[in-house]
Amino acid sequence: MSSSVVQVQFGGGAHGAPQRSWGGASWRGVLDGGTRPERDRRRPRPSGYCLRLSARKISRLDLTTLELEPLVSEFNGTRLNGPNDIVLDRHSQRLYFTDPIYAYLEKHRLRDSEYVDEACARGLGFTGVFRMPVGGRPEDLELLDGAGARRPNGIALSPGGSRLYVSECCQGEHLPNCTQGDAHYLVYRVGGRGAELERRVSFRIPPPGGARGCADGFKVHPGTGLIVGSCPGGICVVGAGAAEEAGASPAAAAPGMRAGLLARLELRHKVSNVAFAPDGFMYATGEDAGGGGALYRVPLRRERPPRGDELRR
Repeated sequence: MSSSVVQVQFGGGAHGAPQRSWGGASWRGVLDGGTRPERDRRRPRPSGYCLRLSARKISRLDLTTLELEPLVSEFNGTRLNGPNDIVLDRHSQRLYFTDPIYAYLEKHRLRDSEYVDEACARGLGFTGVFRMPVGGRPEDLELLDGAGARRPNGIALSPGGSRLYVSECCQGEHLPNCTQGDAHYLVYRVGGRGAELERRVSFRIPPPGGARGCADGFKVHPGTGLIVGSCPGGICVVGAGAAEEAGASPAAAAPGMRAGLLARLELRHKVSNVAFAPDGFMYATGEDAGGGGALYRVPLRRERPPRGDELRR
């Protein structure tokens, strides 16, 4: 990976880094904090999925008209806490998403107190990982885990779709073994009958290095099975710990055989999400202590995501 990092500053927090411009739509002028994205009306009507955290629902977003179509907001008749991140399994045509309690914490952004327990009780009563078929009905919503993920946040699938990864965003001091500087990734084996938690991949970056940020949004490199994404203090490359998740040759899969932190790129912003683009860059969104946003662009060697030994400042 090249050592140069380009940063673009813009107003308001940055939380999403979609890949390939959301279904091929033409988006321009989106770095101006409040600029409405322009649309290329000559193309077909692409759509994406929009997780509306504060509204506590998932909607389908028409990228031509920018209209939202509500998809799901309840589980067994009770409102969701507030969906946070989503991934599409193109093999099975299923959507997987996390449902933490951050929507309740907007007035006390990620401050841990007894209010956290109170907020959880006002919603589903638990934080969860869910899935539903594309085009399915609200009653098709399936709970995969309502106990193992305490702070579910980012979510991604292995290249073959047999493993599901969920990050836990650890901040504050409220939860034992999930405090500021801790990073956890839950690995599930998924199938037609549900999901089984196989293991946790955990490491710690203590303050001051890990004083800001958490294991938030991330992506899985299709060639090596490595997790690359936000972590305390920047961007981390993490080994998932199993060869079958790599989807590549044994040589390429070797870094992913080791479970845990392989490398870290330290940034001054709290990183929220990353994406790999076909132009040979990795993009990352960030947010500073004052609430201002930033978009990072990191050039990569050979136009592919980095292996653990290639990520450096």
